[in-house]
Parts: sequence; C-alpha cells; structure tokens
Amino acid sequence: MPVYNHADYVIEMLQSIQNNTFQNWEVIAVDDGSDNNNFEKISCYCKNDSRINYFKRENIHPKGAQTCRNIGLQQAKGEYTIFFFFFY
Repeated sequence: MPVYNHADYVIEMLQSIQNNTFQNWEVIAVDDGSDNNNFEKISCYCKNDSRINYFKRENIHPKGAQTCRNIGLQQAKGEYTIFFFFFY
C-alpha cells in the first residue's frame, strides 16, 4: 500500500483491515516520502501489530505509487496479493 502523508486516514484504513473477521493477512505499507511526523505516527501504530509492515522508499528509487507497490511485492511473504486504494 503506497503511503504519502495523511497519517490519520492511513491509520483508519489499517484499523478497518484489522477489524475484519479474517485474520490471516499481512499489510505492507511503503512510505513515498512523507514528512517525518507522518512516518513516526504510522510507525508507532504499526508496532502494535506484527502483521503490518511499514517501509520507507529509499531515495535511489523513483517516487510514485507504482514504485511503492513494487517494493511491497518484493517484501510480501504471502501467496496472494491485493492492492488497497483509499481516497481522501
């Protein structure tokens, strides 16, 4: 899941995923250069659930949602993948 700022919306989405009855999942969120406050806020939230992995896109990679999705796919451990989109 590409992430760029809007920490409150991202956390709301993560809470929605956590509240589902199906519990065998992992979320891979890749930050696309958010400000430090945003990154710290989401990182603190993710520490409470080992199924949520939060990475920063390294500056050697081009900026953009597709790059973040590709980084997420490289980190994925599961057999199936679904991409989440949110609009604010």
